[in-house]
Amino acid sequence: MRNDNAELIQRILDGDEAAFACLVKKYQKRVHALAWRKIGDFHIAEDITQETFLQVYRDLATLREPDRFPGWLYVVTNHRCIAWFRKNRLHVRLMEGINMAVKGEATYSRYVADEQAKTATESQQKVVKQLLAKLQESERTVMTLYYFGEMTCEEISKFLGVSVNTIKSRLSRARQRLKKEEPIIREALDSFQLSANLTENIVREIAHIKPVTPSRGKPLVPWAIATSTAILVVMMLGVSNQYLARFQRPYSFDTTSEMTVELIEAPIVIDLPSKPDVRNQVGRSGKGIGAGPKDSETPTVAQPTNQTRTLTQEQQKNIEICRQNLLVISEAIHAYQKEYGDLPEWLSDLHPQYLPDANILICLADTNGGKAGYPLNVDPKMSVSYGYEFHPEYRTYKSRQRLVYGDDMPLVRCRHHANDDFQCLNLSFSSKIYESTNVWESALQDMYGSREAAVTALEETLKKHPDDVDFYELYPLLVSLYIEVGNESAVDALIERFKSVMKPNIVGYITLCDMLNAIGRYEDMLAVVKSAEHQNPDNIFIPTLFAYTYQKLDNTELAESYERNADPLHELIGKPVPNFSAIDLNGDSIALHDYRGKVILLNFWAMWYSPGLREMPYLKKVYDTHKDEGFDIIGISLDYDEPKLRDYIQENDIPWRQILDNGTVKNSIAWQYAIPSIPATFLIDREGKLITHEAREMDLEKFVVEALKSKSKD
Repeated sequence: MRNDNAELIQRILDGDEAAFACLVKKYQKRVHALAWRKIGDFHIAEDITQETFLQVYRDLATLREPDRFPGWLYVVTNHRCIAWFRKNRLHVRLMEGINMAVKGEATYSRYVADEQAKTATESQQKVVKQLLAKLQESERTVMTLYYFGEMTCEEISKFLGVSVNTIKSRLSRARQRLKKEEPIIREALDSFQLSANLTENIVREIAHIKPVTPSRGKPLVPWAIATSTAILVVMMLGVSNQYLARFQRPYSFDTTSEMTVELIEAPIVIDLPSKPDVRNQVGRSGKGIGAGPKDSETPTVAQPTNQTRTLTQEQQKNIEICRQNLLVISEAIHAYQKEYGDLPEWLSDLHPQYLPDANILICLADTNGGKAGYPLNVDPKMSVSYGYEFHPEYRTYKSRQRLVYGDDMPLVRCRHHANDDFQCLNLSFSSKIYESTNVWESALQDMYGSREAAVTALEETLKKHPDDVDFYELYPLLVSLYIEVGNESAVDALIERFKSVMKPNIVGYITLCDMLNAIGRYEDMLAVVKSAEHQNPDNIFIPTLFAYTYQKLDNTELAESYERNADPLHELIGKPVPNFSAIDLNGDSIALHDYRGKVILLNFWAMWYSPGLREMPYLKKVYDTHKDEGFDIIGISLDYDEPKLRDYIQENDIPWRQILDNGTVKNSIAWQYAIPSIPATFLIDREGKLITHEAREMDLEKFVVEALKSKSKD
């Protein structure tokens, strides 16, 4: 494929339209399969496929390494899907009416026949979608690409940028979950056909496109800034929620069985703290956890120094049993990994084949009925007391973290033995066990013993990986440490060194901005942003970078202008919001227009995403304070497990009405409001107009108080 791609691409760049037609035919089903998986509409996916290849034709000259074409094509397709969501999900597409009176009988008969065939096809598509919905998202994507995209595991591996073994593992798990239904899915996906003239239409349109001229500058390696990379960019810059939070990974409207989360667990601020927090730098493990301890080995127990503990005999007994449980779990994970070449997505995947005794997954100190101790890690399949830190969403950068932070990274945790001194029991990647959270979740100087030791560790790492994008985020951390130890001259040298090795992509520019921001060089930062705009004119982060930089330069007018460009929902402020009607969890009808005259907060949330759960106590406080003044909340949950949702609402005494919303349906509330991520909070005034879509925590209280002062004109 590599040589074929190189030859085709060179012929296309030389003006050979027939070569481009060959490229389209070769990849069109793969692109359509991915777009269909993301958008959920077969025909709209065809439009996106056409747009994708037109962009490929325009930008092909920027691809300097033809063997990277599949991954580059994935990025382009993903961007076209995101663009479609931004443009269309505020509107519900309506069927255009047909004037039967002007149609002849023969025409009408053909129309009826076509509509019947279309209905049958759409019904079949719906059945397939419902069956695929049983899978986790990563498995669903692989199944769609394998059967409908007609791709091999090796091709999917290159397309998605993950290992072949991982693809095979996901495909195997998907088939296992859908033993009976797989033939139906295979037959249905094989029967779906793209429009016969799709390639012809694409080739016809390229006559109106002027290809990008190859730049003479430094070779630009296409950086796969798809969903996970976009999140890395956010984490690297560390920009406040006011600006970059909206570019965290978009909520997937297709997700039903998998916990899809944004990797940012807490508000991110651009001003680097005196103690850099590395809690959110999580991702791929690389080769996994390694072998479990042999029978003859005694596991090493690492405990923080100067830690005092006051434990009862019962607590000590429970901790020892829990410790043994973790060792058994470690061996089970290793056995699973040996067979599948991948780590399990949930600890419950180990039972019963690798962990026959399900009681091993329950900690004796767990009084919550098999919950991990914090909402993010609640296993969806069975009662599990232990928090599992290795979901697929966390994998991309974990190998780097392990290299930098060593064996302090936890794999499985127990939080049920808490007192003032002892909070957590951790099973590490190498099967060692240590206690307390005060290890890798702390500042760098705490992890290495001192700021000076942390400086040395990061310097050594960056010497080994000076231009590796995966290690870019260590540069700003090192800048902060230099400032803390009073070595300002080293900061300037580090910035110049990074300039000499950075790649001219958005990740490099954002890293450089982060370094300059830490030392207050905002004029230099503005110059960097302008360079980033020149190199990446269409990148979605550019308006946000300008907005933040101009804010730092006290140019409020330009900052607000760029903020509006960065926020597609900003223009809706002050305008009427879409009305909706639904059935709440109590079985009663609920409609937004019935709340006219009140100030309403629409809270989009889900149990599987912890930031939304962490906001609940504050929402309850605001609700209790202002409920008698004309304020109310409507909860819109994007969960799919209604019994668990009911239990959570009852256990936590949430008083406002709740709607279980299916985000995959185009007339769903989430779709109508185009929520960019969750939690999302839309504050609506007494007249039904949007006040803000970023009503969070302390700002929410201020917005509500101000809104309640206004009286409705109705």
